[in-house]
Amino acid sequence: MNKSEIIAAELRAHRARKGETQREVADAIGVHESTLCAWENRGGIGLDDAWKLANHYGVSLDELAGRKAASN
Repeated sequence: MNKSEIIAAELRAHRARKGETQREVADAIGVHESTLCAWENRGGIGLDDAWKLANHYGVSLDELAGRKAASN
């Protein structure tokens, strides 16, 4: 998987964990549903929108992008 595919998969997973539809998330962060759909299928989300989604899901940008914290 390339980075865009990983991010797209993580976006889908975070939404599924929250139990929301694409429309609900899109409305909550102020984007069109088709935009969210594109991010969840192809990645390519910009930093400002990634921040909005991370805040909405209550996760860090690293978590949103599928990066896990290193264990010490």
